[in-house]
Amino acid sequence: MTEDQRKLLSSLPHFNLSPGMHLPLILQGNSRELFALHWGLIPFWAKSKQIGYKMINARTETILSKSAFKRPIINQRAVLFINGFYEWKKQEGGRQPYRIFSKTTSYLILACIHDRWDAGNGESIHSFSILTQAAEPPISGLHDRMPVLLTHDQKQDWLDPSSNAESLLADLTAPSLLEDVSFYPVSREVNKATHNSKELLNRVEAGPNSGDQLKLF
Repeated sequence: MTEDQRKLLSSLPHFNLSPGMHLPLILQGNSRELFALHWGLIPFWAKSKQIGYKMINARTETILSKSAFKRPIINQRAVLFINGFYEWKKQEGGRQPYRIFSKTTSYLILACIHDRWDAGNGESIHSFSILTQAAEPPISGLHDRMPVLLTHDQKQDWLDPSSNAESLLADLTAPSLLEDVSFYPVSREVNKATHNSKELLNRVEAGPNSGDQLKLF
C-alpha cells in the first residue's frame, strides 16, 4: 500500500467501522497488496458520489442484474478481513447492538466488489460494497440476511481472475464456517460512529426480549 493510500485510512486498530470510511481490501488479481477503498460503491457511471451511501451492500440474488454491480462481480471482486461486525435488534427500551464473530479464528473474510468513479474534475474515488445473502443455518434461526463469508479456499477462487462469477455465487458460504459464527450483546456506545475503543467489544446484559430475531443489513 502506498503512503497516499495509507493516509486515506482511519487510525488503526478501529473497533467501530461505518459507511463512508476507507478500509483496506485485497483486490482481484492483486492478492498480495492492500488497497484503501471507500465503503459505499460508486458506479463508474454515477452522476454523483452520494449514490454510494445507498450501495454499502450488494444482494447476491440480484447482483448479476443490477447495473451498478453486474460489471464488478465479473472482474472487480475483492475481500475484506474483519474481526467481527455489529448488528442491532429492536427491543423494549431501544435497539440493542450485537457483535458477530468467529469462535475459532480471529477474523472473518467478507466477499466484496469494487469500482472506481471519476467526477471529471480530477476527483477519483475507489469504492466497494459488501455482498449479502439469505441467511443459512445456524444463522437463519436469528437473521434473515448475512454477509457473504468466505473460507480461505473460497477467498482464493474469489480473487482469481479466471473464476466464473455465476459459479462463485452458486457456491458461497460453507456450512462448516457458519457453525463457527456466534454473537453477543455489546454496549450501545457503538451506536455513535465517533466512538472507537476496544471496550466496545465487551459483552453486556442484553435486557428484555433478548431472544428476538436480529436483522442483518
